[in-house]
Amino acid sequence: MPPPTTHKSSEQSEIVDTSLVNNFSGYRPRSNQLESKEKLVNRSDSELDNLRKNYLNLYDIVPIGIGTLNEFGLIVGSNLSAGIMLDTLHSELIQKPILDFIFSEDRAIFSSLFNKLIKGENRDRFNCDLRFIKKNGVLFFIRINAILLLNPNVAPSIEIALSNITDAKLAEAALSDSNNFVETLIKYDYGPIVIWNTNLIILKVNHAFELLTGLRSKDILGKSLADFATADHRGMANELILQTLSLKRLEKQYINIKHKNNSVRIVEWTSAYVKDQVDSSIKFIIAHGEEVTEREISKIKIKQQIKELHEAFLSTVELANNMSAVRDPYTSEHARRVSQIAVAISIELGFDEDQQEALRIAGILHDIGKISVPSDILNKPNKISPIEYILLQQHAQKGFELLKKVSFPWLGVALVAQQHHERIDGSGYPLGLKGEEISLNARIVAVADVVEAMSSHRPYRAARGIQVALETIENGRGTLFDAHIVDVCLKLFRDEGYKIPD
Repeated sequence: MPPPTTHKSSEQSEIVDTSLVNNFSGYRPRSNQLESKEKLVNRSDSELDNLRKNYLNLYDIVPIGIGTLNEFGLIVGSNLSAGIMLDTLHSELIQKPILDFIFSEDRAIFSSLFNKLIKGENRDRFNCDLRFIKKNGVLFFIRINAILLLNPNVAPSIEIALSNITDAKLAEAALSDSNNFVETLIKYDYGPIVIWNTNLIILKVNHAFELLTGLRSKDILGKSLADFATADHRGMANELILQTLSLKRLEKQYINIKHKNNSVRIVEWTSAYVKDQVDSSIKFIIAHGEEVTEREISKIKIKQQIKELHEAFLSTVELANNMSAVRDPYTSEHARRVSQIAVAISIELGFDEDQQEALRIAGILHDIGKISVPSDILNKPNKISPIEYILLQQHAQKGFELLKKVSFPWLGVALVAQQHHERIDGSGYPLGLKGEEISLNARIVAVADVVEAMSSHRPYRAARGIQVALETIENGRGTLFDAHIVDVCLKLFRDEGYKIPD
C-alpha cells in the first residue's frame, strides 16, 4: 500500500516562500556595492586613459626635446619636439645613436659624460652645451640635461631633455666679441684710459696709463686717479672726479700726472659714465686722457717767442718814432702822449688788452706820414702858408700808404694814420668821411690828438693848457668829434683826475 500523501496547507507554503525571499534579500546591498565599484573602476580607467592621452599630447608639444637613451647611447624613445629639433622624422630617431646628431668635434665630450653616468662614476645626472649638426650641415647649439634611470632587473637608461640655445649662444658670442673689441681698444689705445667705480676706486687701466705713471697695474688698481696727480693738481683732481658722480663729464680738463721718476705729465682728460641697465644708476666712469706735455711745452715756447717778437716789433715801432724825432722832436713826443691818452680812453670804453695794444701802436704811428713833410715846415716858428698847409695835410695819406704795407697783428693801424684828421660832420681830411665811416680807433685818436696838441708847446705857439683843450673838444662834441668819446675823455680828466704823462 502506498505511503500516505502528506499535504501542506497553503499557509505553510507561504511561510516557506517568504523565508527564502527574506534570506536572499540580504545579498542585494552587496551586489549594489559591487556594481558601484565596477562603475568606479570603469570611470577611473577612462579618466586614466584621458590623462594618459593628455600627457602624451603635452609630451609631444612641449618645446623641449625629450628622449630616452639605452646603455649603448641609442635613442629608444622620444617626443615629437626632439624629431623637429634634430631635423629628423620621429620614426627615424628610434634606435639611432645620439652621437649621429652631435657635431664631430663635440662627440668626445658627450661620450665621456655619458659613459661615466652609465658606469656610476659620476653623480646621477649631467648637463652640457654641445654643437649639433643638421642634415644640411648647419650647426646649432643644444643644452643637454641628462638623468640616470635605474630599475630592478632592467638595464639602466638615461632620460635626456634637449633645449635649443642657439640664439642665446649667438647673442653671448656677439657680446663676447663686443667685449673683446672694447678690451682691445682700451688695451692698445695710445691714450691713457682709467675706469673707476662710484667709490672713486680704479678698477682698470690700460698699458698707456702704466707708461704714463711708470707703474704696473697691480700698483694702480684700488687707488683713486687723484692719488697719481701732482701735488698742485690733487685738490682740483679730486673735485673734478667727484663731479663725475653727479653726471658731469670731464671735458678736456687738465690733470697733471706724476711719473714715478718725479717727472710731470700734462694730461687732458675727457670722461663718460656707464649706467646700470636696471635702475639707471651710475655703475662706473671711464676717462680717456691725451698726454699733451710736449704740446703744452711747445705752447709755452711759442708764447715766449711771440712775446719776444712782439717786444721786437714794439722796439721797431719805437725806433721808427725815434727816427722821426731826429727831424721833428715835437712830433715824436706828441705821438707818444697821444698814444697814452687814446689807451686811457679805450680802457674806459671796455677795450680788452689786445684792442688796447692795437690802439697804442696806432697812436704812436698816427703821424708817421710827417716824415714826408719838409722839416722846415714842421719846425717853422710862425704861421705856415696855404701851400705849406696843403703839404702838411698830405701826411695823413702818406702815413696810410706807408703803414698799409706792414703786416700788423691788428687791423686798422694804417686807417688811424689816414683818418685821425677826419671829422664827424665831414669837414676833415683827406677823404671827408662822416660819422661811423671813420673807424672807431681813428675817432679815439682824433680826440686824443687835439687834447695833447692844444695842451702842449709847439714851435709856432705856446701851450694853451688842458682846460682850453677840453673845452675845444667839448664845443666840437657831436659835430667835429664823436660825442661818446668826448664824454669819456672829459670824465677821464675832470672826474677821475687823469693827467697827460710827461
